[in-house]
Amino acid sequence: MNQRTGSDLADIVNTLSAVGDLKLMWTDIAAVAPPEIKTDAEAARDAWSNAESAGVSGKKVEAVGNALLNSGSITRVNAFIAAKCGAEYAPLGAPPSPTPTTTTSTAKTVLAEGEWTDRSGYKYRFVLDGPVNYQFTSDIKNALPGKALISFMHSTTGTIYNLTPGRNAPVPAELGFQTAWSAGLACKTLGGDSNNGHGLPRGACGRVFQVGVTAKQIPAGGSITFRAASGLNMAIPVDESLVEQLRAAYGAPDQYTLVSGTECTIKGALC
Repeated sequence: MNQRTGSDLADIVNTLSAVGDLKLMWTDIAAVAPPEIKTDAEAARDAWSNAESAGVSGKKVEAVGNALLNSGSITRVNAFIAAKCGAEYAPLGAPPSPTPTTTTSTAKTVLAEGEWTDRSGYKYRFVLDGPVNYQFTSDIKNALPGKALISFMHSTTGTIYNLTPGRNAPVPAELGFQTAWSAGLACKTLGGDSNNGHGLPRGACGRVFQVGVTAKQIPAGGSITFRAASGLNMAIPVDESLVEQLRAAYGAPDQYTLVSGTECTIKGALC
């Protein structure tokens, strides 16, 4: 679509035809998909059907964005087909064969902790457990020459204590686990993704994912535990020569914290 920007009728037809072909491909796959991938196949089919409609109306960004929102479904169907039928039949080709590097330890420590009071007056104490499980993945086989596809993830657990005297307290809204870097290669590489961080100074960057909390309320004097992860789960291309530098950079954030909305609940070096 980036290349087909002229007003020539042939360019327009070619653009819409490409999206239309994808819609037909996923329609065919959804029709014969076994139960294991039926839901994902139908989601991919519907995504590309909507993408074609958006493309016809001239909404190119909406067309591609709608499809990308269903990239998880598309990836799972592709992997299933490659495993069961062979990579040559997979719509997206052979799935990546990443080389993961995982750094973890069994000795539990306190990674970060702090107290915070929300705008309603509820008071909490947050504790992030250490050490963090860090996984960095690089994929050269499926990247362009001279490039590598990288992704990374930090994961841990933690506890939220209700310090509000005599009252049950709600679990803080929009609570997220943030990993952040002050600047340098880590932030330069993230580029447009750097705005995923919250409450950070200019030039810094971060990644925030919502924490895994099933409870809605914390009893008076009580606590709840949670799971937390943060990182870059959709691989991005980088120069192959930078892979090891980025592995080290993303493995050593300048700050781990929890955020509620855009406010840091555990104060650190960057917020």
